[in-house]
Amino acid sequence: MEKASLSDDAKADIIVAGENQLRSCAEQLRQVEDLKKVVTTEPLKDLPTWSAKLQPLVEIHIQQKEEFTAGSERLHNLLSTYNNIINLLSKQFVEWDVLLTQMEQAMEVKPAD
Repeated sequence: MEKASLSDDAKADIIVAGENQLRSCAEQLRQVEDLKKVVTTEPLKDLPTWSAKLQPLVEIHIQQKEEFTAGSERLHNLLSTYNNIINLLSKQFVEWDVLLTQMEQAMEVKPAD
């Protein structure tokens, strides 16, 4: 058993090698202790009561967000359709303008009798 266990020097070396980690853990424990004071303050003791009151508002918010998303998608579809109609009308007006210009030019070049 004595041969399987580590010598005192080896144990000391392991502790020294992990010194930074031990210091880091100690600092984190101090921070947890400091923050524990914040969690146990008077306003947070009523948290379950406020959570129960807040839950219906959260549900309303989720419902409104879904409605907004649906309305936004519908608006996007309507705007896309509007843009397509305007583009088609613009193309049609350009075609009519070209046709009208050709007709006007044809009337100006009437052969003289």
